[in-house]
Order: sequence, then structure tokens, then C-alpha cells
Amino acid sequence: MTRGPRLLALALTLAAACSSSSDEASPARLPHGATIVKLVYRVSEPLPPGVRLEDAQEQALSAIRERLDALDLEQPSVLRRDGAIQIEYLTRDPQPADLDRVADTISHQRLLRFRLSAHDEPALRTLCGHAEEEPAARAADVRASSESISHERGTTEDRYLTAPSRDALQGFLDRIGADRLIPSQYQLVLEEEAARPDQPARWRTHLVARSSVLTGRQVTQAQLTYDPQTNRPTVELEFDSAGARLLELMTRENIGTRMVVTLDDRVVTAAVIQSRIGGGRAVITPGHADDPEAATELAQEILLAIREGSLPAPLELVVQSTTVIP
Repeated sequence: MTRGPRLLALALTLAAACSSSSDEASPARLPHGATIVKLVYRVSEPLPPGVRLEDAQEQALSAIRERLDALDLEQPSVLRRDGAIQIEYLTRDPQPADLDRVADTISHQRLLRFRLSAHDEPALRTLCGHAEEEPAARAADVRASSESISHERGTTEDRYLTAPSRDALQGFLDRIGADRLIPSQYQLVLEEEAARPDQPARWRTHLVARSSVLTGRQVTQAQLTYDPQTNRPTVELEFDSAGARLLELMTRENIGTRMVVTLDDRVVTAAVIQSRIGGGRAVITPGHADDPEAATELAQEILLAIREGSLPAPLELVVQSTTVIP
């Protein structure tokens, strides 16, 4: 198996082995009957503000190399060609059963973001009004809810919608055209709330900024630990100097606001900021106490996002092919 520094060299090996027949003996010939899998991706546009396409491609290459190593594929190669990212690897299966898994692992953005809840955005009242008036809301059991959050500076009113399932809530939001009702700089993300003794778990909305200045790219270390009292998994994070300053500023100026931590667009946690966080260290507790297995799995995904790196933008798969070596 060949990995690491020979990634780029292997592309030439594959090309030579698959070229027209030659009488010259070559130690680089590929095994008969093996299959070359080829995946070609393009970085999706528009890009996040301030990100150049060339930089995004370089960041994607770096993250993909880490993921290829973790996948433990046979003779992987990755290079940038004609504005796209081309990946090749070998398999002994003429119809690779794990192709979808490999393609998904490579293209999964794994972007950890720390965003503030826009609890005072007037559009939230509009959304709640639709939930109170629309017959479709009653039919799907979509409800307008609010919560008064007490903190050292007073109280904050948190408005949101809830529904018995993610599909029901997203379906209602699509029906009323929620994306057109909120300012373009915001987006709605959905979180499954913890179940209560007297009722099953419901899903709720959070209105957050589309872009974020604090992300997992500013995390230098991440460690999985367990709360000694509850045995719930927690992730201890250490930020670089720039990330530490941003975290302190965000928490100092927004006490009483929810810090919504997302992995891609999945909510990891949405705790209320109670005080300034200094020192560049933070602890997040993903998931819910009633599902420790899912919480641990989510914590491990966060560690993967930090260790292997996130993609700066989503990737679009434009070519997926297999070639059996005769």
C-alpha cells in the first residue's frame, strides 16, 4: 500500500500503466484485474466572503489528503487539474461496494461553526405569526414558541418554531417560503430538543448568520472527555490566538444570547452565553443526555473535523468512473 508523500507520483504511475501497450518491461505495471476508481470534484460557488477560488482549492486538497490517509485506500492519488480536484485509487472489486462511502467521506464539508442566535430579528415574529395562523401548521403540529432567558444583564426573549419531526418542520418552512421571509444574511438551522418526561422530543428552529468568523479552522487542539457527574461526552477545544480573541469578544458582547455550534448545518449544541470566555479554551457538550450513543458519535465527528480539516466550501462531484485493468 502506498500513501503519503507518493500521492502525486502515483498519478504518473497510473497514467503510464494505463497507456498504450509497450514492449518495455516496467515495474510500475498495475495488477491485472484491479480497478482504478476515479472521482473528480469541483469547488462549488459562490464561495464564502473573502475566500478566493485558488485558496479554496488548496485548502480542499489538504483536507482531502488527510481523508484519503484515514480511509486507508490502496495507492490513492490526488491532484488539481483543469480547475478541478482529481482523485484516483485502486480496488480489487470490479464493482466497488464502498464507492458511495468513499465519495461521501471525501466531499463531506465537516465545517464546525460558532454562530450567534439572532433572537431579536423581527422576521422571527413573522414566522411565528404564520405558525399561529396557517391551517397547515395546525395539521403538521407546528407551533410558535418563546422562552425568556434570564442572565446577569436581564432577560432575553427567544422566539422559535417547533414540530414533532424534522421533516414536518422543514416542510412547513418550505411551504411558507421561510427563506424569503428572513434577511439574506441569516439562515434557519434545526435542532432536536431533548425529550421531556411528559412529552416526546420535538424539533426547533434557530436563526443564525449564514457566515461565521469563528470556525473549527481556528481550533488547534480538541479532546474527547466525559463529565464525571453525568458521564456525558464533552469536547474540550483550544483556539489559536485569533480564535481566542474572537471567542472572548463574542461572549463578552452577547451575554444572554445562544451560541449555536453547528457541524455543517447540524446543530451540535445551542447553549446560552452566561459570561465572557477568555483564555482561548471552551468546552462543548454535544447531543442530549437521553441518547449518549448519538452524543458520543457526534463528539467523535467533531474531533474528525478538527483533525482532518474542513472543506472551505461544498464540493460537487462531476465525474465518477471505474476502469478495470486488463
